[in-house]
Amino acid sequence: MSPGRYALHLAGAINGNSESVPLFVRFDTEGGPVDESANKAGFVEVLSTVLAKRCIACDLRGAHLALLLLYDSDLSLAYLNGANFSQANLVRANLKNTTLSSANLEGANLENANLELASLRGANLRKANLRGANLRSVDLSGAQLEGATWVDGRICASSSSFG
Repeated sequence: MSPGRYALHLAGAINGNSESVPLFVRFDTEGGPVDESANKAGFVEVLSTVLAKRCIACDLRGAHLALLLLYDSDLSLAYLNGANFSQANLVRANLKNTTLSSANLEGANLENANLELASLRGANLRKANLRGANLRSVDLSGAQLEGATWVDGRICASSSSFG
């Protein structure tokens, strides 16, 4: 498949009823690789790895992953700059050594996620749940934390951010 922008619309039953919530996934492949070691997978490969919740060292910069159920997923070493994870379920996700600079994680559930050595520079973490998350050696420079639930259960103040 040629490089470009691709969209996938997923809809499914929630809690056994017929109501569904659309999920949109966008893979923007126009930016070129971050470096020679980046895994710039083709659309079908990325699609299958995202649905399998395992996408190690993937280049998903700018991907629209809002509302997705990515609990227990392995996105370690992934390039997720500018990705939209708003209200996504990332409980117990492995995000070790990921680059989430300027990512939107507003309202995302990162409870017990491994964010060790991740870069969250300028990320939107407003109202995100970080309870129990591993934040060892995480770069939170400029991250917005207003209303986020911190690792120990405290709620961040209305003007919380890391400068």
